[in-house]
Formats: sequence, structure tokens, C-alpha cells
Amino acid sequence: VLRGIADAALRLRHAETVDAAGRLQVENLRCAANTDRYVSRGDPREIFEPRFTGHGFRYAEIEGDPALLEGLEVRAVHVRSAVRSIGHFSCSDERLNRIHAIAVRTEANNLHGLPTDCPQRDERLGWLNDMTVRAEEAVHNFGLDRLYEKWIDDIADTQGGVTGAIADTAPAFRFGRAPADPVCASYLLVPWLAYLHYGDRRILTDHYAGFQAWVNYLENLAEEGILSFSSYGDWAPPIGQARAESIGAGALSMATPGALMSTGYWYFQLTVLAKMAAILGDRAGADRFAAKAAAVGAAFNRAFLDPATGRYATGSQACQVFPLYLGLVPDGVRPAVVARLVEALAAADGHLTTGNLCTKYLPEVLAADGRIDLALSLLRQETYPSWGYMLAQGATTVWERWEHVVAGPQCGMASHNHPMYGAVDAFFYNTLAGIRPMEAGPGFEEFRLRPALESGLEKVFVRLETPRGRLETGWEIDSEKRITLPVQVPWNAVAWLEVPAGRVARAGEIRESGRVIWRAGVFVPGADGVEAGGAEGDLIRFRIRSGSYRFQMG
Repeated sequence: VLRGIADAALRLRHAETVDAAGRLQVENLRCAANTDRYVSRGDPREIFEPRFTGHGFRYAEIEGDPALLEGLEVRAVHVRSAVRSIGHFSCSDERLNRIHAIAVRTEANNLHGLPTDCPQRDERLGWLNDMTVRAEEAVHNFGLDRLYEKWIDDIADTQGGVTGAIADTAPAFRFGRAPADPVCASYLLVPWLAYLHYGDRRILTDHYAGFQAWVNYLENLAEEGILSFSSYGDWAPPIGQARAESIGAGALSMATPGALMSTGYWYFQLTVLAKMAAILGDRAGADRFAAKAAAVGAAFNRAFLDPATGRYATGSQACQVFPLYLGLVPDGVRPAVVARLVEALAAADGHLTTGNLCTKYLPEVLAADGRIDLALSLLRQETYPSWGYMLAQGATTVWERWEHVVAGPQCGMASHNHPMYGAVDAFFYNTLAGIRPMEAGPGFEEFRLRPALESGLEKVFVRLETPRGRLETGWEIDSEKRITLPVQVPWNAVAWLEVPAGRVARAGEIRESGRVIWRAGVFVPGADGVEAGGAEGDLIRFRIRSGSYRFQMG
């Protein structure tokens, strides 16, 4: 806001970091000016606000006529697509809350008509490889049904009519390559998430032919079930894990073969496509894609798995965790594969060595295989490389690299507001709170709740606005180790609550609003809405109808 001086020039520059003297550091902006210039009219009160651009920044420098600056009022306005905030997470560990906060803030800063990679430098593109893992975090925090529907159309617009290849950015107006790396599985995974979270069957119908063309294109690149074509792979691991020739402009992993990542994502896309075909009534297609997935999975294990040791390829964290996440590991070998993963973590002193894709899978897989202690240890690390290290360096948004880069040769890839490593935020919802929408009832008509009661956290609370209304869950453990677990199931929905049998055995029983519903291994009917209960492996499961509940153990 300016007052009363005519023909005075004003310059505003924006940056993410400043040097020790407080001067803007703009090297990481590359050729983006990130600058506004304005000449005042001289009105008693005039407002300058850019209408045709936005700036990603943390610091702003304002230069101009001293008389103009003296009466200047400055306000930063947060601008993004008008998508609703639908998720909330909090817990008893403030460090986890801070990681969640910077992940959500970074996602919000990169929703501008498309899911961009960064809001400040000369890029701001919809990279498909980042979205492969980022989208699950995003759909828990924002209502993205319409934006994602539009963005999938953008991807389809890049698709070659003959080959079926797609570009790796959408819209593909700059930097994008065609064909995309096979890790750009978001072309199928984002519509699949939209189906699970919003019940959007139309997005599957509209793009089913395009999905098939893309997956068939990948098959045409493969030899004997292995897809060697790889542009990015598990991109941007810690600098010590990157190929020396790629450190300046990029960060290709030297520890994780590109063929392992590409073949794994080809398998992943085939499994999702088989599910889509079944939903759309294409039974022959579902059988065909499932058979292809099984063949690719078998080829993957033949090429990369040493069944005697449980080691995949080089044995890097990414090599071990990716097949575990995909469910590709043979049952008898899984314990050994998990053991090699734990060894790889120990070799890195409890730090991750993964890039933009496999980092998301690490905590989820560790928790699923009984090592939630290691999963939380990764999240709680404060030394490099970790989210805690970013926080310790003053980060308020997630960085593109694990390194704190503000100058020098790595600045070509040094955004300080980049959501790909914010993908870990999905862990707070899908693992700690245990919320998983089910294929049998998309749009949260039916969903699973498996809270991580063995995590050691004293309190977790999650709220999620679903298409059917509000879902709430979490737990609180008091000083006497008694657990209170509130659950709110949206209207016209069914929840499957799963709690560890070991925890119940120690508690002796489960109560709902004071009434015993489980004791001595037997479900006791009577609680309104809790229709059934039973033991299944190491879990006790309850089927719960719409309503609010309060479960107690101990």
C-alpha cells in the first residue's frame, strides 16, 4: 500500500534464503527474476498486487524512493488453487507435528492449477515422477478431486497417438521428456487414489484406453520381463549416494539400478490396471493384466533377488524396500529381505539413503514388518540427512535435496519449497492413524482403521473430511497405560477397526462407551453400531457402522 507520491519507482525482489549479512540469495532461482517493478500514480492510497504472476519466497527486498518507503505497508498474500483443506494430524511428538506442518505447507504452496514442483524458480512444473509418491500425502490434506481430474487430462494431452508414450511433465511445455521414465506411474496411481478417496469411477472410464496404451508402450521397451529404460530412477538421494557426474544438475542414484525401479513400477502399474479393468467390467482385461503383472514380478525376482541372502541387487535401502512395498518378495524370503533392509539402515547409522520415491516407502514398510521403532527413528533424526535436519536448519517448507544448499554448483537443483520429500506425510495418516480406504467401498464407503498402538506415542489424533462426512480417529494412553480410542465413522460408511491382539491380551477386554464388547477372545454383542468382532491372526477386528464411538482397553 503506497500513499501520495507520484512517479516513484519501486522494486520488489523475492528469495528463499539470505546470507549472513541479510542479503538475498537468488542463485537457486536460476534465470527466474522473481522481481516486480512498479511506478506509483500518486493517489492518496494505492495498492500494488501482481495479478499475472506469483512468487515463491520467504524473504523480500524492497527498494525505492525513501519518501515512498517511509509510508509503505507490506502484506504477503498466500495464493493457491481454491482446494479445501480436509486433513488434520497431531500427536504427542512435537517433531512429528512439525514435519507434518512443513509437508502440508509445501503442498499448499505448489497447487496452482496443477501440482507444481516448486513455486519460485524458472520451472514450476507438474512432474509425474514426484507425483508418483506425493499424491497420497496430498489427498489426505486437500480436496483435490477436480484439480486431479484436470491434471490427468493434461497428461493424456501429452500422449502419443501411435506409441502410447507420455511426457514426464504435464502440461508438457518446458523441460518435459517423452517418453516419460516408467517411474512416472502417477498417470495411473493418481486416478486410482481419486477412485479410492473420492469414489470417482469416471476418471478411470475416461482414461482407461490411455492407461492401457502407456502400459503397453512400457512392455514394448522391455526384454524378457525387465524394463531397463530409466531417466531418473530413485532420484535425488543424499549426495554421497549420487553419481558424481549428476551431482550438479541432478542426482542419479549410484546404489539403486534404474532397471530395478523401472521394472518395479511397470509391475505396479500392471497390478493397478488389472484392478481398474475389473471395476470397469473388463474381466478379460483384468485377467490379462494380472497375468502380465505376475510374469513381470517373476522376472523381477529372477533378475534382482538372491534368495539365499534376501538381498535385492546392491542391497541398498531402496533396493530392499521397493519390492517389499510392492508385495513382490516370496513369503519364505521376506524375513531375510527385511533383515537386509535393517542392516542397510544400520550401515547408514540409522539414516536413510533413499531418493524421492523410495523414501516414502521406508517408514511404511518398516512399520508393516514390525519395526515401527525404526520407522519413527528415521522421522525423528535431527542430523543429515533427515527432515529433522531441515527443521534444525530453520526450514519452514520441505527442501528438494537432503543437503542445505544455498550457493554453489548444486544450486541448479536446490529448491527450498519442494513437495517430493513431503510424501512421507502419508505415513501419519495411513500407518500411525491406520486409515486405509478399501476397494470394496471407494470414497470411504468402507475403510480400514488399524491404529499404530504399539508405536510408543502417547497420543494421536486425525480428522479427515471424506465425501461421506467427517472421519475421526486416534488414541490416548494415560499414565496407567489405559488406552482410549475414539472413532467417528461418517454417514453411510462402514469401518473395520483392527487392534493388536497382544495389546488386548494385556488389557483383558475392550469396552465401548463403558460396555464390554470383547473379553477372553469372544465378541460380546450389545454396543450400538458395533456389529461384529473376531480374531484374525494377530489382530482383533470390529465392523462398525456410522456414528461416534469410544473404545477403551486396560
